[in-house]
Amino acid sequence: MAAHLPPIISQTVQYALQALIYLSAHQERPFVLGSEISEALGIPANYLSKIMHTLGRDGLVEARRGRMGGYRLQRDADQITVMDVFALFDDRNALEQCFLGRPECSDRDPCAAHAAWGPIREAMWAFMVTSTVDGLASSAGDLTH
Repeated sequence: MAAHLPPIISQTVQYALQALIYLSAHQERPFVLGSEISEALGIPANYLSKIMHTLGRDGLVEARRGRMGGYRLQRDADQITVMDVFALFDDRNALEQCFLGRPECSDRDPCAAHAAWGPIREAMWAFMVTSTVDGLASSAGDLTH
């Protein structure tokens, strides 16, 4: 059995990306109910509501109340990067921190993991700034659990 490592991004970012991918996959509909997203993705409704509020405040989603309400993307899915979402909820500087937790780690004063971790960190950074919600949605399999 493989060891379970902590995620590189927080559960909040994971849920936010899942919700955005779900909205992207359902763009043909004017709005998608929060309860539908919550149920389909297994995200607690109150947690999803807070996430969607933050995404709305940043202009990524639009929320509408009422009988015909729900959520929809406010920006094109190909214009929302993983980094856009990550930066709303997690500290971008966390990606630059030393893998072993040293306060000072650089090419001049490297930790034991510095040389091996550097290319991985760079690849992860590149993935986050170039990958879009649209790209993730187009390659997504089943969006539910």
